Amino acid sequence: MTDFPMKLSAYLDDELSVEDRRMVEDRLASDPEAVREMEALISADALAKDCFNDLLEEPISFGLAQQIKTTDIEITHHRDSPSQWKSIAASFIIFAFGGVGGYYLNENVGSSQAIIADNGWLAEIADYHAIYAKQKRHLVEVPGTEVKHIEKWLGKTVAAKFSVPDLSDRKMNFEGARLLVIQGKPVAQLIYKEQDGTVIALCFKKRSGEKIEMISNDLNFKTISKNKFDFVSWKTDKASFTVVGPHGKPNLKEIATLAANRI
Repeated sequence: MTDFPMKLSAYLDDELSVEDRRMVEDRLASDPEAVREMEALISADALAKDCFNDLLEEPISFGLAQQIKTTDIEITHHRDSPSQWKSIAASFIIFAFGGVGGYYLNENVGSSQAIIADNGWLAEIADYHAIYAKQKRHLVEVPGTEVKHIEKWLGKTVAAKFSVPDLSDRKMNFEGARLLVIQGKPVAQLIYKEQDGTVIALCFKKRSGEKIEMISNDLNFKTISKNKFDFVSWKTDKASFTVVGPHGKPNLKEIATLAANRI
């Protein structure tokens, strides 16, 4: 496996060796074009997996089944093309929404747009974090001494019952919380500070208009760099989470794992 786009795809599916994973992460940390390719793959992957999983649960009419059966889809594999995987994803999407007569288009265009937006929230979190992490007196909206109030306030606003993760065993002090608004939706931001002053934030939001059930078992953590920050993100079946810290921050995934198990 020498083609980098193929490695990116395997990286998203958690199918790389430790050595190849490290190579991909090193390149993502230093190559903006690689980051853009990864972002495109994440969006395409989200559409192909999340959106169409929902569609597969819907009953298919006889007419639609006949159209699918008689529609020819041809995808040519060009190893020299850096846009190979985007082309494959695009072909699949065109088939699903157009090749069978647009059967689901009106019903599902809203959900498709929501999936793309779900993968774009990290950029806005990076913008927020770049500003708030530099604040001293106004680092948080509600101080960490009011844990019970934060849990009740943000739990109700974001529609997610949670407990503020205690990360003091990692010498991380809970400073407090803020309420963010991203893509018109409420996002909870829990802010921690390390002994050297490094600010780490845990952000989470409701998914798909459904009730959140916090689940921290068998989580598939995704690591990405964006706007000079590193993110470790994961999802439950109904919630999206991310831990954000400065680029190159060691052990950020360990912090995210602890937060996931304690929230």
